[in-house]
Amino acid sequence: MDDKRPVNLDLLSIKIPIAAAVSFAHRVSGVAIFPLIFFLLWLLDMSLSSEEGFNEVKHLITQSIWIKVFLFVTLSAIGYHLIAGVRHLLMDFGLFENLESGKKSAMGVVILYVLSTMFIAYWLFF
Repeated sequence: MDDKRPVNLDLLSIKIPIAAAVSFAHRVSGVAIFPLIFFLLWLLDMSLSSEEGFNEVKHLITQSIWIKVFLFVTLSAIGYHLIAGVRHLLMDFGLFENLESGKKSAMGVVILYVLSTMFIAYWLFF
């Protein structure tokens, strides 16, 4: 058997298309959101339990930088997953299926994600 495959593959030399990177990041964001949702649900439950619980959650969000960072990461992941998910739904309807429009829609996802992340950061930290 004559095997001419490379023995040591240089992973840094592989060029991943932006559409593939956006699709992979959509999957990663979905996996990341799953455990983060439990903490958000805990905060929601605590805030709805009583007036004292609401004030405690409000105090946590306004005073703790770690809670703000956690909320920033969680809301950014949810925002990305939502934007990329809409792209995937549009692809299911037959849009953005060729190479050029796939690249443009992937760039649109990245641009919308950056804008939404800037909005989330402004809303939480300023």
